Amino acid sequence: MDKNGNTAYTMAESWNHYDITAMLQTAINQKITTARNKPDQPQRQTQPQKVNTTKRESPLTISLPQGELQRVTSRKHTLRGKITNHNLQTKLLIDGEKIALSSNGNFSKKLTFPIGITEVMIVATDSRGNEIEKLVTIHRKVTNLQKNKKQITLSPPEEQIKHDPNALAIIIGVDEYELASNAPWSNSDAALFYDYANTVLGVDYERIKLLRGEEAKGRDIWKSFSQWVPALSEPNQSNIYVFFAGHGLASEDGTDAYIVPWDGDPELLERTAILRKDLIEGLQRLAPKSVTLFMDTCYSGTGKGGKSTLVADARALRMIRDRDYRELPENFTLFSASANNEIASSHPTQKHGLFSYWMMRGLGGDADSNNDQKITAGELHGFISKNVQKDAVSIGRQQHPQLVGDSERVIAAW
Repeated sequence: MDKNGNTAYTMAESWNHYDITAMLQTAINQKITTARNKPDQPQRQTQPQKVNTTKRESPLTISLPQGELQRVTSRKHTLRGKITNHNLQTKLLIDGEKIALSSNGNFSKKLTFPIGITEVMIVATDSRGNEIEKLVTIHRKVTNLQKNKKQITLSPPEEQIKHDPNALAIIIGVDEYELASNAPWSNSDAALFYDYANTVLGVDYERIKLLRGEEAKGRDIWKSFSQWVPALSEPNQSNIYVFFAGHGLASEDGTDAYIVPWDGDPELLERTAILRKDLIEGLQRLAPKSVTLFMDTCYSGTGKGGKSTLVADARALRMIRDRDYRELPENFTLFSASANNEIASSHPTQKHGLFSYWMMRGLGGDADSNNDQKITAGELHGFISKNVQKDAVSIGRQQHPQLVGDSERVIAAW
């Protein structure tokens, strides 16, 4: 530094300072020159502003696969549905309680309902504040557990468990009559018993006469009993089985019991129906080893002098006196659907007569109460009677199946 306060540089320091200044100036000049010689850059394009063309949200809807009126039988019931046009902000309330929605809008809620009618309010609200309501009515009825108990579908054994070369069977079923009201499921009962007769009772198919519907005219039934059975029957050797499902009718004084063929006329009973006593006497004259009758019919309704009236959903007409049932030959066994003053009903859940259903269930093995691989008449009757009575009560009726004959006789064995 000199005496005036100025910084004094040596010769070397002056040259260094000059060199740095010159270098900086040169770099600045080069950048300016480069910028002047660079071609013009295109101006940045301004992106056009996107216009929101999304339409206004569609309104919410609530769909219920089980409907707005739901009938239930159990105390607990799951309410299910779906919200459409929903988003993440959609809120769902069932009777004021918040319920979660799945990603596709489905929802479910298990609720408890008392007997009677209960109303449930469903409310959905979207992000815009739009709201939709749906009122669901739940009707819970008093239910008989026996009526709703799932029953086994009848199925004969796949293989024949018994073979009886001397056995023969006549099987008759009439559900749609020409002149009388229907006897539901009689045709199907006869068709199914056709297989039970073969697999359980041991009757060869070629020794079974099956008459159903229009095939069961009066003359066809008479011809079967008066010609076909005698041709195949052997005295003291043949086991004969008779199955009839259809209407029965008693004479006005209750002394005679008739089975009604397809073309039978209740107003001309003695001329168009078949007297049951005549069939039994005809079979007795053949001197068979045994005769077993399964009669899914009954005789109830008006008393003496009253007009016959077929009962809907039943196989029944006027009452017959007890003595007609009791006067059977010693080697005959009769299973009948009901007592003389009762109606033989259809099964509440299966497409069969109530008696026929439990009779075939029993023959299939369910009646073997002591598991000795044989079913006596008493075992079969006890099984039929117990279950028929329970099911009949569930539909508001009384039905007590009857057995006439030796309760110790073996009906089926394997």
